[in-house]
Amino acid sequence: MEVAVVKSFIDKNTQKAYNVGSVYVSDDQERIIELQNGGYLDPNVKIKTAKAEAKKTKKVAEAPGAVE
Repeated sequence: MEVAVVKSFIDKNTQKAYNVGSVYVSDDQERIIELQNGGYLDPNVKIKTAKAEAKKTKKVAEAPGAVE
């Protein structure tokens, strides 16, 4: 996943520097959320977590007329 950098930082895991306007690329959704919560990455990019997907699946299953 690619997310825009909104606050400069040095990644603690890779020691790579990211400047405002650059793009952070990672498949680690938890790390992206951590950086978003820290204000380093664009918070408007929504990450699908397993918990969110389970909640969505549950709502669909509970919908009237839902077929399993």
